[in-house]
Amino acid sequence: MKAFTLNTGAKIPSIGLGTFQDTDQQEDAVASALRLGYRHIDTARVCDTEKQVGNVLRKSNVPRHEIFLTTKLWSNSHHPEDVEPALDASLADL
Repeated sequence: MKAFTLNTGAKIPSIGLGTFQDTDQQEDAVASALRLGYRHIDTARVCDTEKQVGNVLRKSNVPRHEIFLTTKLWSNSHHPEDVEPALDASLADL
């Protein structure tokens, strides 16, 4: 699979699994993707799937250093005083 080299030297896969909607199916979808070799999982707080993604990653046999996990702040969390609490909430779930 094609990958992009980051400034750190790490190689991030060019294709990742996007987690959007259907929270009931997220754990199965992410677990299947990891079994198939996906190592880049993309989510966002607004999608309400971070908890499901986090659950699967904790149960997974895939070493954490192999996973690229991306998430995003929602537009209502861009004020300086809102950034840290929003990131803390995402990190707690993921």
